[in-house]
Amino acid sequence: MEQPLSLRKPLALIATVHGALAVLVPATIALTIGLLLWILTLNKRKALNGMTYLLGWIGSIAAGLRLTIDGFNIIDNNRPAIFIFNHQSGIDPIILCRLLRKNIVGVAKIELKSHPVIGPLLSFGDTLFVDRDNKQSKADVLDDANFVLSHTLSVAISPEGTRSRHTEIGQFRSGAFRLARRSNRPIVPIIILDSAKVLPPRSLHMKPGVVHIKVLPPIYPEDWEDKHPNEMADTIRTVYINELTRLKKHSP
Repeated sequence: MEQPLSLRKPLALIATVHGALAVLVPATIALTIGLLLWILTLNKRKALNGMTYLLGWIGSIAAGLRLTIDGFNIIDNNRPAIFIFNHQSGIDPIILCRLLRKNIVGVAKIELKSHPVIGPLLSFGDTLFVDRDNKQSKADVLDDANFVLSHTLSVAISPEGTRSRHTEIGQFRSGAFRLARRSNRPIVPIIILDSAKVLPPRSLHMKPGVVHIKVLPPIYPEDWEDKHPNEMADTIRTVYINELTRLKKHSP
């Protein structure tokens, strides 16, 4: 039922405030506890794992997120791995923290490093920042990510490189697939449906709801040794499009 006009602006303001707080509060709590754990244990990786776990759970509760997950066991049975995901919403990092929980390093665009709230959190989390318009930066990130994977940590990266403007899948870049071939680690595709309904792109208007997750079986480099990384990126993009179409038909 449509809300009366007199109620729409107050409700929109409440949703926007909710969206801001649902990002700000969990991020602040997680970063503070992560720093305290680092001081107490002198072990940054344990501190980061605690921070990731907290951000996933507190962030989900604050946002009113409910997740349905198909294939959750695939995540822990195939570590370390390169976890790829379609990027629909600003709430996706919280969803990934909830799913992956530990021993994970993210790849993010360089612009986020200067964000007043998210920037410090990502920096403390040893996030690999990439300038998408700089070839040397992309090469350096590939080297750093390969080093991370050689030390039993996993990497999370969106092949789209940024959030989709709409719910459609953007073009897939080949970096994750080049990394898989170099590191000899599997790619584990994570498909996210409806996170944009909870928090639309470029918006703080948050609406609690259900997000559907589908984790696909791992793809090892030897499974596509006859394909170029660019070709593999296009192939997996088609898989995402087909899976999202199927999931949409069966979602309420």
